[in-house]
Amino acid sequence: MKYEEKNNTILFYSRKGKYGFFSNYYFSPIVINSIEYPTLEHYYQASKSDNLIDHLKIASVSTPEEAKELSKGVSIKTNWDTIKIPIMYRCIHAKFTQNNKLRDKLIKTKGKVIIEHGPDKFWGHDGQDGNNYLGRILMMVRDQMIGYMSTNSDTELHKIIFKTNISGYISAAEIRKNQFDEKQFFFHLLREEIDVEDKFIQVLKNGILHPKSRYNPYPVTCFSLTTLSTLKKKIYGKEELIRRVEKLNLYSGFGFAIPYEYGREIGITPVISISPSEVDMLNEELKYRVQFYSSDLCFDWTHENEWRLNKLIDLNRNVFVIVPNRRLIKKIKSIVGNEFHYINLK
Repeated sequence: MKYEEKNNTILFYSRKGKYGFFSNYYFSPIVINSIEYPTLEHYYQASKSDNLIDHLKIASVSTPEEAKELSKGVSIKTNWDTIKIPIMYRCIHAKFTQNNKLRDKLIKTKGKVIIEHGPDKFWGHDGQDGNNYLGRILMMVRDQMIGYMSTNSDTELHKIIFKTNISGYISAAEIRKNQFDEKQFFFHLLREEIDVEDKFIQVLKNGILHPKSRYNPYPVTCFSLTTLSTLKKKIYGKEELIRRVEKLNLYSGFGFAIPYEYGREIGITPVISISPSEVDMLNEELKYRVQFYSSDLCFDWTHENEWRLNKLIDLNRNVFVIVPNRRLIKKIKSIVGNEFHYINLK
């Protein structure tokens, strides 16, 4: 059976069919802790091991079936039975927050009961008996995305998941959303230059954003964590006037926006604000994050709310393209195609 709908209930088992996207074996890449997994089953099986080499081997195989088979040969974490449900929650949450099409499909099942109908009585239900933890986690993530938890919330599942750091990590993102009237993004803007439009189009053609060592000896991509309305003020508002008067670098209306939740999974991290005399106290691998701060030396760039990443960024994955106006969107689409999601600043 691929799937079946009965009244208000959805039964699924295979990765094929209308509800095949519910399956852990459904091919929809997720990124967690800067590592990409072809399916959430890859992440789940890789998480059984504390050994990084074993973890990466499982993450790199082609199919979820291979990932499951390979995991049988690793040393299983001693607390696996305690954390496997929170681990499943985390990868299902990543799957549906990192893929807009799948998120919309899940939300459309609002109010329906989701059941993995199969022989596994722990994750599913065989028609007679079963815990159906997979279906219950899918319904929990769906309700969180919609923005409500019903009065009949799954209290047992909540107790299992919400006593772990995994839940706290995801909940922190939800709390952050509620602290602002708008969604926060990591914004990377190109500087105002004569040929900025041509450079921007070339980046889009390549499909990759490369880290650069402009003011930093370490190649990085710099981001400001803020909202879209604040970004507009940064480019076109009073801040622009201050920058012009003080002859500071101006920002163009070209750039990229990465949702906060996805940005932290690919490794975007806040700068470390310290004085020049303290730099040697840091490990070498942390120095790319250094942003000088000193009242004595008049170093203070904390207004940028800067974060950094020292890796390549695939622009085809959960990245929005920022363009100054609609006319330029049409022009750029005619050159690079329609595969990107655009944000018009005016």
